[in-house]
Amino acid sequence: MNNSTNRKIIPKLIKAPVKEAICEIRCDISKAYSLLPGGLYESIKNSFPTVAELPFANINGPIPDELKFIAAHRFVSAKKDFIAQIGPKLCSVNALDPYAGFETFSSHITAVFEAYKRVAEPNKLHRIGLRYINLIPSATSKKIEDYVNVDFALA
Repeated sequence: MNNSTNRKIIPKLIKAPVKEAICEIRCDISKAYSLLPGGLYESIKNSFPTVAELPFANINGPIPDELKFIAAHRFVSAKKDFIAQIGPKLCSVNALDPYAGFETFSSHITAVFEAYKRVAEPNKLHRIGLRYINLIPSATSKKIEDYVNVDFALA
């Protein structure tokens, strides 16, 4: 049953509720992962000057395939409003609060993923994901229906 004609218009929020937006690519790569952090840093250091090794980077021995999608290195923008992360089968770009809009987010995604393609030489794509984490304020209303048009039904 489609109730789209009965839906009310939701007022535009003064401030975007986006707390974090994530674009993540999971893929197999042609190069050894150990070459990626330095190579990627050289390509994106003007936009992402800070690099950090995450705990996953220090795992010794063979890594099970299901864990290869975990970030091992993080690159942080000068303003700390964007981060790029890589792992053995992962490259992601995160836009942090305050969210600057999709055009700005998209330009960072393109720059990081183009650099990642040159360095990692991906050869098999597993997944592309785009997620938004929102925080909707409750000061003006206590009902979720005032912010979203969603119909829930049990089948």
